[in-house]
Amino acid sequence: MQFPRLLEKNLYLHVPFFEKDDAEAAGAKWDKDFMLWFLPPGSDPLEVRRWWSFLGNAYDDRKTIKKMGAKFNGRLESWWVPNDLNFDDFRRWWPIECKQYLFNDRFCCHSMVIKSGQATVYKAWDLADDEGAVVKLFHPIGGSWKLGPEGAKRELDALLLLEGHPNILPLKDWGILREEKQYFTVTKWMNYTLVDFIDGDIREKVLHLLYEAYRKYGYLNGTTEEEYIALLNSDDDEDDEYWIKDFEKMYSGVLEGIAFAHENDIVHRDIKAGNIYFNVELVEAEDKYGIMHIEDFKIIPIIGDFGASKNQSHHTPGQKTGQAFRTEPWTPPHEGEELNFQKTWDIHAWGILVISSICEVIPHTYKEINELLDGKFKDRVGDDIHAAIARAIDPKPSNRPQDARQYLEEMKVLTEKAKKEIGLQS
Repeated sequence: MQFPRLLEKNLYLHVPFFEKDDAEAAGAKWDKDFMLWFLPPGSDPLEVRRWWSFLGNAYDDRKTIKKMGAKFNGRLESWWVPNDLNFDDFRRWWPIECKQYLFNDRFCCHSMVIKSGQATVYKAWDLADDEGAVVKLFHPIGGSWKLGPEGAKRELDALLLLEGHPNILPLKDWGILREEKQYFTVTKWMNYTLVDFIDGDIREKVLHLLYEAYRKYGYLNGTTEEEYIALLNSDDDEDDEYWIKDFEKMYSGVLEGIAFAHENDIVHRDIKAGNIYFNVELVEAEDKYGIMHIEDFKIIPIIGDFGASKNQSHHTPGQKTGQAFRTEPWTPPHEGEELNFQKTWDIHAWGILVISSICEVIPHTYKEINELLDGKFKDRVGDDIHAAIARAIDPKPSNRPQDARQYLEEMKVLTEKAKKEIGLQS
C-alpha cells in the first residue's frame, strides 16, 4: 500500500475565518452546504494538518470524547475538536487517513521537512516526552537511491551501537510500516545544523538555543525570548569572536564523535554541514549558600544521518555498499585506492567542516576548498593548524590521518598552542 494514503473522500476541517486564505492556498475548498472547509479526494491530509478537527468513527466513545471537550456537528453527523483543545489528545479517534501520520501511537507528524533520495523526513511531536521529534521514513525498494530498507538498517545499526555518546544523535524509537514495508526512525528534533551557523547569525542561533535550555531548566521566570536576547545582546564582550573558542566548543566535538564511531567500527561516509546538529547543555554549580545557578554552557555538536554508514565489523554478501552516495566536496571521490581508506573519508569531511566554518562559506567544489585552505583559512589560523587540516583533506588517502582518536589528540595540542599565541591562555 502506498504511503502516504491519499484521501478517498472529503476531509472536513475547522478553519478560523482569518486563516481561510491560507487554507485555500493549501488546497482546501469551501462546502456551502455544510458551511465548512474540506480537503478533496486525492490530496495528502498532512498538507492541512493545522486545521485537522473532525474525528473518525467515535460513536461508541461519544460520552468519553464529549467529556474531553469534543462537540457534535449535526449537519455532518460527526464529532469535532475545538481549536482551544489539542487534536493530538484525540488521536485514538482520528480518521484513518490522519492516523497514518501517527507513529507508534506516540509521534504525531505535523509537517514534511524534506524528501531526499533515501527518506522522507517529518517534523513531529513526541507525546510522551512533550518535545519535538523527527520521523525519518525510509523509501521502499525503488526509491531514487535504490537502497530500500538497507539505508534504514544502516542507520539503526549505527545509532543503536553508538547510543549514549553526547556527539551522536540519540535514537528515540523506530519501527516498520508493515503493509508498505517501510522502516522509520525517530530522533530528537534539532533546531539548527551547521549550515544555519555558517549561513546565518551565529550569535542569534546560540542565544535561541540558550533560551530554550534556560526555559527547560526553569531559570527564566516568565522572561520572553525577545527580552532574554535583548538582555544578552547588551553585553559588549567580544571574547567569543575568537575562532579558537568556536573551534574548541564546536568542531572538536564532531571529531570526538567520529573517533568514537570508528572505535566501534562505524564509518559515517557522508558527513557534511547539513547533518551536524547542535544542542546546548547548561553547566550548573552550587554556591556557598547551597543555591544552584548556571555557571557556564556548552555547545554540543551532534552527528546524525547514518543512512550511508558502514559497519566494518560485518558485511553481508550481496549487500548494497552505498559507497556511491556522497556529497562533493565533503567526501573525496569514492574510487581507486580510496575504497581501502574509508575511515579517512570522515576525517576528510571534518577538515572541510573546519575550513568552511572558520571561513564562513558553504563550499561546493574541491577547487573552492583548496582556495579557502591556502587563503582565508591559513591567514586566520596560522601555519600549524593549517598544515594539520591540509593533511586531513589530502587528495592521497594514505597521507591523511588514519586514526581519528590520535588525530583528535594532535589537534588538542595545536589548539592549546594557538590559545597561548593569541593570549587566551598563559
